[in-house]
Amino acid sequence: MAKPTKHRGKWRIRWTDHAGKRQSEVYERYKDAEQALRRHQLEVDEVRGGARLPVVRGKTFNDLCDYWLATRAKEKRSQKDDRSIIECHLRPAFGRVQLASLHVSLVDRFKGDQAHLAPHTVANHLTLKKSLWDVFRRDPTPQKGIFTALPAQAIAETLCWYILTGVLERHPKLRVVFVEPGLYWVAGFIRFLDSRMGAHYEFPGVKELPSTYFKRQMAVTFVHEPEGVEMRHALGIENVLWSTDFPHPVCNWPNAGEKIVKQFAGVPEDEVHAITWANGARMYGIE
Repeated sequence: MAKPTKHRGKWRIRWTDHAGKRQSEVYERYKDAEQALRRHQLEVDEVRGGARLPVVRGKTFNDLCDYWLATRAKEKRSQKDDRSIIECHLRPAFGRVQLASLHVSLVDRFKGDQAHLAPHTVANHLTLKKSLWDVFRRDPTPQKGIFTALPAQAIAETLCWYILTGVLERHPKLRVVFVEPGLYWVAGFIRFLDSRMGAHYEFPGVKELPSTYFKRQMAVTFVHEPEGVEMRHALGIENVLWSTDFPHPVCNWPNAGEKIVKQFAGVPEDEVHAITWANGARMYGIE
């Protein structure tokens, strides 16, 4: 892999874009240049592999905000929240930055300026990728049973991005709740990630075991799965949230209380309280 080179007291990077054209950029700090080079090389690989569209040079974050507000936000119930976040926080911080130059160090600096604020919680509901939609199109079963069985595998990738890239290390106040991930795989997957640390892989931004970040900053929800009760200690009592899933057709409403009694039969009262209320209240800052 190419590395940044000294250029008139700064650091220059060079790479070949997806169209075969040579590109270059100059940065003040070696770390910023190295991160930008990795980002550009990853972009080229993903564009050539069909995983994403190429970044249009010259477009700024303001252009992205305009596009989002005009075409995407208006389709959401949270349209007002999107507009408030963009106009009050994101535009002032990143508006004039070219999309091609938007990198981790800028985001980290922005987050550092918000360090005095309370913890933030992200609700990660499923992870629908382009590859999953391809499965949806090819799935021959009447209710798309193959497609609906696979989101857990996509969520596993998302979990890796949060932990193994150092996002949770850099932002210890960030909380992530995986909504309906299916619990059968989580504990074993976390153990698997732990087993690779210090072996044949390097994760420069990670200082703790993946299980440490998971227990400190993550949680998972469940509706009916018996694993929510059976695997609560393997997952961590404080990392499991019971959900009604209201108003979906298969939710625990009505008679949710009766279902809790049946589902949590034999579980100590303090653990039932934690999983059905206290954990969620803590993650979302509810008094």
